[in-house]
Amino acid sequence: MSLSCLTTIRPLTAECYCGDGFNTGSVAAPDSDCSSKCAGDATALCGGGNRLTTFKSTANTPAPVLPAGWTAQGCYAEPASGRALSAYSYASSKMTAQLCISQCAAKGYTVAATEYGSECYCDNSLSKAIVSTPAQCGMSCSGDLTQRCGGGRLMNAYTFSAAPASSSAPASSSVAPSPSSSSAAATSSASPSPARSSSSSVVASSTSSAAPVASDAPLVVEEDIVETNGWVANGCYTTGSSTRALTGYAIEDKTLTQEKCQALCFDRGFKYAAIEYGNRESPCLPSSCTADGRVPMW
Repeated sequence: MSLSCLTTIRPLTAECYCGDGFNTGSVAAPDSDCSSKCAGDATALCGGGNRLTTFKSTANTPAPVLPAGWTAQGCYAEPASGRALSAYSYASSKMTAQLCISQCAAKGYTVAATEYGSECYCDNSLSKAIVSTPAQCGMSCSGDLTQRCGGGRLMNAYTFSAAPASSSAPASSSVAPSPSSSSAAATSSASPSPARSSSSSVVASSTSSAAPVASDAPLVVEEDIVETNGWVANGCYTTGSSTRALTGYAIEDKTLTQEKCQALCFDRGFKYAAIEYGNRESPCLPSSCTADGRVPMW
């Protein structure tokens, strides 16, 4: 192997992460640990190696208004095998909590759950599901980026109970399960597509009701993001142990700035934004060198 390959340096893209809470293992670190200059703004700091410069949004994203009689139950994980809700499922590129609930109610089910951004599952019991932390269910819904629709084998669950007799909600907002519809499970093959209409290229999406196991947020190459105010510094944090600190959404960008990362997270209604490896370089490893002594960019 030539010496040029061993000494070649290549630039790597900076990373931006979004989420509603920090996962286990991510803890506050000294501010001096986050000393890397931003790839797109040398006057600002953007994390470092295994360190995140973090920000908290001052905006309040309202919870989705649910049909009368339905209540959010929080984040749940699928069991080790099979599905927690297996009576009916389908996928949609326009998935929201309301859409999933309406579909489950129309089929006569009292439990609805959104998963992996664009999937909906229905049944009459949550007994097989495992309670998880809200931060785990950080994937945006394909039909409304400000809503959360679970994650990889993680779901935001909703249950129905009879609406109060004095309820003043309009009839059109009340979606009760239909007792006449309790047919066998069916699955739609509708293939979802990214809801964002910008130039971003989403790496991971679902094409069926069977969600792949995904412990991390998908990395996306994002450009031309409008800067958004309304963020405050939240300090330097470690990246976590077994999973990323923030798993709602992520991008990699060669010209990343604090404002770009904040805007991306703001667009999707996330509470936190974090930047890692603001501007880094890495030696070309002999095992992956090309003829010209460089490692291909991913």
